[in-house]
Amino acid sequence: GIERGDRVAIVPPSSIEVIVSFLAVAAAGTAAPLNPDYKADEFEFYIEDTKAKALITSDQVGEEARKVAPDSMLDIRASVDDAGRVTLSGPTGGGQAAEVAPEPEDIALVLHTSGTTSRPKRVPLAHRNLAVSVGNVVDPLALREDYGTDGVRWYLLRDMPTGSDASYTPERFHARYDELANVLGNLASRVISMIVKYRDGIIPEAAGDGLEAEIASTLSAVTGYMDALRVHDAMAVSMDLARTANGYVDRRKPWSQAKDPSGAEDLDETLASLARVLAVLTALFLPVTPQKMTDLADRLGLKSVPTLDQARSISLGGLRVEKGAPLFPRVDR
Repeated sequence: GIERGDRVAIVPPSSIEVIVSFLAVAAAGTAAPLNPDYKADEFEFYIEDTKAKALITSDQVGEEARKVAPDSMLDIRASVDDAGRVTLSGPTGGGQAAEVAPEPEDIALVLHTSGTTSRPKRVPLAHRNLAVSVGNVVDPLALREDYGTDGVRWYLLRDMPTGSDASYTPERFHARYDELANVLGNLASRVISMIVKYRDGIIPEAAGDGLEAEIASTLSAVTGYMDALRVHDAMAVSMDLARTANGYVDRRKPWSQAKDPSGAEDLDETLASLARVLAVLTALFLPVTPQKMTDLADRLGLKSVPTLDQARSISLGGLRVEKGAPLFPRVDR
């Protein structure tokens, strides 16, 4: 059997077999994962360098490693049945090693890096090292409890470029969520509240094209970014449209327009333009925050979230809006 200190080379595909193999080996000895794409001479080097006592492969990968493995190595195969259960099977006989729990300083994992020379450098990691790494893992389901599924999804797609590495920090997560709460959520609350206050909850029958140029520019940019699979950039310019709309509110000062009897038409145009941009924003953010955008469309009196084309042309005048709780509630930290 495998005892404390024994090293086991693992060459199954990157799937459930790797996880089970690593956990099984690390509980008894030391795991030494090897790249399934290595050539025979590379496998021969790493098996010798790690001084592995056993080799775990599967029927799908590992043939080259098995060819160069010494006859003295234990040949163990990993397999998965239709129910997803993983089985490690190997030679029988020879007795069973005593079950001894690993100590914090026991080596759990051996990796290789390129180092500063042509010879790969062996890097041993103790159970204590791995335990520290586990402490850095963030549970997205726990984040969901405080920030909602849409909030977590927004962070992942807004902050992490498709196909590239990304780093998570609480500060970055909170900064991205604050965009939802303070920019998009705040805009929705302001616009709907003003329509309720100044026009009894009815979107005015006005052209509503005060932000048409900004909408057109945003949709063009989003289309280009999505075609290039740059989802994070598409979401960034979508949020910029919400920022622009908040600036439009500050410039137009609808609270002042409401006090001036001669400014009724200007107020109608302001509110209609803001309602239009909210409709467009529901379409833009639907793929990332579907629950909240469905809620926002309902508050705008729409039967469903419109497509991007519909959002620019759909008739909004006469629809009744409804106030509601904040779309993205601020969370105490």
